[in-house]
Amino acid sequence: METGGPAIEAGLLELIRIRVDATDAAVRRVFARSASFRSLIRDFCLCVRALERWKSSDSEEGRQRVEEYSILLDALVLEMRQMVRDESEGVRTQPEPLR
Repeated sequence: METGGPAIEAGLLELIRIRVDATDAAVRRVFARSASFRSLIRDFCLCVRALERWKSSDSEEGRQRVEEYSILLDALVLEMRQMVRDESEGVRTQPEPLR
């Protein structure tokens, strides 16, 4: 594990790695460099929790929320995937400050 930067929990790393179709090292690199990426991961986690909560609802509102959160989750994954791809291809921005 890299030292000197923010840490990512192993289970979350594996989930993100699978969803964005990248290596552990690539995800860790972007995670360490980008506050925006870390923010996306926080949003991803919140979205997953909300989606799971709404999936247990049998109401019409629940079905609508499942659809909305599913769309949001897909958008977050696409954005994370692009950030990892950009990093892997050398499209780098300056490291962002830790928050």
